[in-house]
Amino acid sequence: MDKIRAWKAGDDEKQAEVAEVRAWFRKLRDMAEAVNTQKEKVQRQLDAATRVTQSFSGMPMSPGNGDKILDAVCRVDGESRELSRMMSELTKLRVEAISRTFCIVYAETSSSLRDADALRAYYIECETRDAQGNFKLKTYLDVSIELGVAQSTACDSIRHGLEALAEIWPDISKSCA
Repeated sequence: MDKIRAWKAGDDEKQAEVAEVRAWFRKLRDMAEAVNTQKEKVQRQLDAATRVTQSFSGMPMSPGNGDKILDAVCRVDGESRELSRMMSELTKLRVEAISRTFCIVYAETSSSLRDADALRAYYIECETRDAQGNFKLKTYLDVSIELGVAQSTACDSIRHGLEALAEIWPDISKSCA
């Protein structure tokens, strides 16, 4: 059976604004995932450099062995610099996201605080570990457990927070730019 949907004037525009806010906050989750990937890449480079050095210890040096060590060190240095740049960018983005999230906390009502807290948990502090200790992004279930609310309440709080931000987004985007 088809669902009946009621359309209100301005809904498409409102949804577009919410989508813009969601996309901006989504950058935080994407960047956190990219930083984790870069950390793993740096660790792989360090492991490779350690293997190269260990295989040369105690052995007479032959031509080209120094090049392998130098290449490994250069790769580690390049990847570490990129990781530092990415972490700095993520930190700046998180600071801006926190200031924007505080814009929806009005009169410190429990609902506005919960909305802001849900946005913080899902988008800003989005990293967690699974049972094996591997990196993963928080799910709605993880957020609901962290906040001590039902999963549907966490989803609703995130949605309400994004909608509240969408109403004031043009103003806070100009002031933060």
